[in-house]
Amino acid sequence: QGASESHGSCPAACGLGGYWAVMHAPDVPHKCNGNGGRAHVPPLNTPMDAMPAPRVRPLSLSMLVAIIYYSVCGGPFGSEEVVRAAGPFLALLGFLIMPMVWSVPEALVAAELSTAFPNNSGYVTWVTAAYGPRWGFLEGFLSWLCGVTDNAVYPVLFQAYLERLWPEIRSGTAGLVFVMGFSLVLSFCNYRGLGHVGLSALALAIFTMLPFMYIVPVGLPKIEFDNLFIMPELSDIHWSTYFNVLFWNLNYWDTASTLAGEVQNPRKIFPLALLLSMLLVWLSYFMPLLVGVGMDGKNYENWHAGFLAELGRRTGGSLVQQWVVAAAAVSCIGQFVSEQAANAFQLQGMAEMGWLPMCFAQRSAHGTPTCGLLVGVVVILWMCTYNFERLVTLINGVYCIAQLLEFAAFLELRRNHPSLRRPYCVPLKSTLSCVALLTPAMIFCVGILLMPIFQGNWVQAVFFVGAPVVGLLLEHMFSLCRKNGCMQFSRSPPAGLDDVLGMQTPRLSSCSDVEHWLTNSMKEVSLGPPLIAADSALGEPLIRTSSINL
Repeated sequence: QGASESHGSCPAACGLGGYWAVMHAPDVPHKCNGNGGRAHVPPLNTPMDAMPAPRVRPLSLSMLVAIIYYSVCGGPFGSEEVVRAAGPFLALLGFLIMPMVWSVPEALVAAELSTAFPNNSGYVTWVTAAYGPRWGFLEGFLSWLCGVTDNAVYPVLFQAYLERLWPEIRSGTAGLVFVMGFSLVLSFCNYRGLGHVGLSALALAIFTMLPFMYIVPVGLPKIEFDNLFIMPELSDIHWSTYFNVLFWNLNYWDTASTLAGEVQNPRKIFPLALLLSMLLVWLSYFMPLLVGVGMDGKNYENWHAGFLAELGRRTGGSLVQQWVVAAAAVSCIGQFVSEQAANAFQLQGMAEMGWLPMCFAQRSAHGTPTCGLLVGVVVILWMCTYNFERLVTLINGVYCIAQLLEFAAFLELRRNHPSLRRPYCVPLKSTLSCVALLTPAMIFCVGILLMPIFQGNWVQAVFFVGAPVVGLLLEHMFSLCRKNGCMQFSRSPPAGLDDVLGMQTPRLSSCSDVEHWLTNSMKEVSLGPPLIAADSALGEPLIRTSSINL
């Protein structure tokens, strides 16, 4: 759509030809300077069968399910703090209700928009299509900040479990060396390639669930049902810890959207992967907690990170306890590498679409975005010196701001662009029904953001306000650098929906190519008569259609 117009300050030849150069053939140089320079792509008269071969997308359905599972959950590890904060009854109730209030709406939105915009910019593309490049950059910065901060949680969480077997690692030099070494080794695994990440995430997910496949059936007959209904006095409930840790355990369904460009047939695989991973996530949390509080709900004050290892000891002795600790290690490894990959590919996608300098778009020999990984590692090493609860509270507030932007973008695109091609569509016809779906989740986000004010936690409140301010300042700085030419960018960022769609549309050279592409790529879409328009400056044929958003 809009093929003969300019995309930002880049001509249409870059916006459309860049689809082949960047999305399908990253080894073909794409050196538009963002000020009208041509992209270095195959000539327009190149036959379709001589175009660069599409880049192999390494992620299958099972790999994507494993990555989503680890981005959101990775096992019940970290859920113990919910029990300690509010008691067994509210903990179980939270893991029953919260998926309906938060996880289902977030996953539905992610499924619709990831299939409409299948590229590595993920949610950045969604917000840009709705509100323009400035808000798109802010969404990208906030989501990336949440992601790398969340990455720092997993070395700390694994350290808490390992303390059960190795108390010396609790603090001091040994603890610091462990969490930093953990981060560096796994970052190198990510550098080695996404195919390795997908396969390892699948294997690690299976291993993580194995001890609980023993603990749950063995522990179910030992449940004391009175323990399930224990609830402290309302004044004794730590509401901030309860809501923050519960929220942290069930969010990040949108994270895998930054890998949409790496997924085989994302328009079909993404919705199914989200459905399967949601079922796995709920079972992974609820069933072990049901057995745990049923056996030891009276001592819920003693529940803290690492307590599930004690549950393993009570159901199967020291061998099962060590098995749970090993599963916790595997879970932290899987969650770390999955989320770090998503964060790095997000920066790579933002660079390809012009928000960040070209250095972030460069891939290593293994196909991984080197610069994005390095920047993430620096932040992770700094943040992993904080404790678990503090990291979680910092993450959640910034994540809520980013999520409110995503929800608003989803509603805006539904309202103003109802004809946008959506291979998967949330099964609600009117915009008002979509608002109703998202209202509880948006109210919850606002509550998380206001909580530090009511508690007088001004450091956390300043962090929530400061993060978007820093994001907007960075966007302004990069805009000035792009304008003055002091940094190299692939192009100007897309100005809105037309530009985003233009970057997803291949450029064709003849009527036979048009027929071939329409037949093989758009079978499920009813198109009006295609129009071939000549670019006024280049005299080259470009495809346009009269009745469809490509």
